Amino acid sequence: MNRVIKNPIQSSLDTSRAELLDVIQELSKATVPLVYWTGYESLTLVTAPFIKYWSITISENPLRRVFPRRWLDTEGRKIAEFWEAALRSVLGLIVFRPGISQVCICEAQASSHLIVHQTEIRWRLRSTYDRQEVHDLLRYLLAEDFLKVQIADEQGASHDATVMPLNDVDGRHVFYFTGDRRWYQV
Repeated sequence: MNRVIKNPIQSSLDTSRAELLDVIQELSKATVPLVYWTGYESLTLVTAPFIKYWSITISENPLRRVFPRRWLDTEGRKIAEFWEAALRSVLGLIVFRPGISQVCICEAQASSHLIVHQTEIRWRLRSTYDRQEVHDLLRYLLAEDFLKVQIADEQGASHDATVMPLNDVDGRHVFYFTGDRRWYQV
């Protein structure tokens, strides 16, 4: 199992969705992670031995890999101006569109019956940031109390959306609002 999309994992195991998310969270947040969330087009769970295909090696000795991000330089250091610009672009969407959801369902009229699922925040930032970059930005803004999230789950259960990336189906039930910290403090 080197690359598995989230839903087939649950269907192959006899476990609840909440239990599965807890296990994946533990595996991905360990001191030495055993799995990583990746994917640009769709959310993908990748085991540690295969992460080399999704990351960039910036040092051979000691081995150091980073995920490609617009705000990192060639040595993996954060470029402050790019990082702040990225944070402001995400926060600006939420300030002017409180309750913006993760997913917008759009029907493509020209393609007859095709229904396209697009993540609202990702869709609005698609020309600049990829799926994983948007997730990193949202996770940071949530952790720093710039944002709050409300989750409306059909089964009545909820999980911590700040830790795990959301696929397009899960993202329909996640709504972002400004948090306790002021937007201009970014």
